[in-house]
Amino acid sequence: MNDVIRSIFGGEQADVRNLVKVAFAEGNIDESDVDYLNKELQNLKISEKQVKTSKTSISSLKKKLPHDPFRIYKLIYKITKKMMSTNMLTDRKESLLRRLMSVFVKNVQSTTELILFLKYNIRYGNSIEDSYSRLGYLLQST
Repeated sequence: MNDVIRSIFGGEQADVRNLVKVAFAEGNIDESDVDYLNKELQNLKISEKQVKTSKTSISSLKKKLPHDPFRIYKLIYKITKKMMSTNMLTDRKESLLRRLMSVFVKNVQSTTELILFLKYNIRYGNSIEDSYSRLGYLLQST
């Protein structure tokens, strides 16, 4: 994986890839979304073959995803921050983010609220820890 992804996501690069694969396998995103994420997240390098074979291994991929609310939040925060490189989310990015998050958060209202406040926290430079202390409750039921 390239150095840009490693520097943005740290140890979570495998989690990002697995999240994309699970979201695809669940039907939340399609091939065009994966292509868009590959570009948006600086060459995530998930091939079409990897994504398509994820449907057969969805249960093992889900086990590899984080289950701790803070780790989930950290992953979502970092993806959102990267997608907000211009300090805003376009409708397409927000829709894609919502569909990725649905792997973890099934409640649409919680997802909407989380994205709204994540944008605010990122825009105003709040740390992941500070932001989580305010919004982590939205992930407690996952």
